Amino acid sequence: MPNALFDEYWQLRMKSAAVRLDAARVIIEHKLTRGIAAERVLMDMLQEFLPQRFGISTGFILDSQGKSSRQIDLLVFDQANSAPIYRDNSLAVVTPDMVRIVLEVKSRLDKARFTEALENISSAKSMDPKIRSLLFAFDGVRPKSLEGYVQSEKQRGATPIPDGIFVMQHQLFVFQQGQLYNGYRVGKMFTSHLISEVMSAVDVANLKPFLPGLPAGKLAFSV
Repeated sequence: MPNALFDEYWQLRMKSAAVRLDAARVIIEHKLTRGIAAERVLMDMLQEFLPQRFGISTGFILDSQGKSSRQIDLLVFDQANSAPIYRDNSLAVVTPDMVRIVLEVKSRLDKARFTEALENISSAKSMDPKIRSLLFAFDGVRPKSLEGYVQSEKQRGATPIPDGIFVMQHQLFVFQQGQLYNGYRVGKMFTSHLISEVMSAVDVANLKPFLPGLPAGKLAFSV
């Protein structure tokens, strides 16, 4: 079936997701709600695109020796042949082999929250280095400041930098290319980049031919 038949469908579906995230950003910015609300909006939006075999929840990673990660804002885990050790509504405790992605979600990103997110991600990757990591912020740090954060952490080398960093307010997407971390302003394709990262991490191969192509965007920094 020609891909062109799906172009309008995917554009509308991505636009709908972007509108929901942007509405949440406005509410969060005006301090009517924080924290859990930010996680919930992102969780609901991503769940719509994930196959049913994947669960998404806040929670912890726990191995058979009793070692535990810090609490992670959002875990995306494969539940096809495994079950969480514990689950209560939106909280889950899962084994390292189940986890595909960890996401740290910030209503507003600054240096302190950036450091906290990296420490949480580091605790997850210590359980399994193959786990993919993303940091999502609705609002906050400007590209120049984020460049400084990334450069400082890269030089320090103490905690892993997330595989992808998204700042919705500035439509900014940062990811590693070779030895560099490049930040791109991706404009209206912001939500598509986020969803594409999640879909790639869980390897939803059958949908890849139908998803819209994603231009890199305008380079904001490279460190």
